[in-house]
Amino acid sequence: MIFLWWIWCFPQMLLGLFVKIVTKAQKQDDHYHYRYRRGSVSLGEYVFLCPSHQGDPITLRHEMGHRTQSRMLGWLYLPIIGLPSFIWCECFKGYRKKHKISYYSFYTERWADRIGKIERE
Repeated sequence: MIFLWWIWCFPQMLLGLFVKIVTKAQKQDDHYHYRYRRGSVSLGEYVFLCPSHQGDPITLRHEMGHRTQSRMLGWLYLPIIGLPSFIWCECFKGYRKKHKISYYSFYTERWADRIGKIERE
């Protein structure tokens, strides 16, 4: 089955493998722990939790929601979910803070929460 995920989700799987190797991420059940200090990320079948999110079931379910998005969208995951999510995370911090907008209100994050059955206030 993993072979099929590699074909269907090739760009994010390749990027996930690269992150796994470069960060020396350690496998933990169905996800990886890595030492990158900021943020958890899902790239194909590779779900990475940063130190501050390790042991957090809500973050894990959210990232598993992104993994499901990847499975649904295949090659389109990075342009539809990955890149917009990255831009929302990195470029709109000040905007979110100024306007008191939740990071999880963006469509990519709301959808991942919905898939992970997470309800936020």
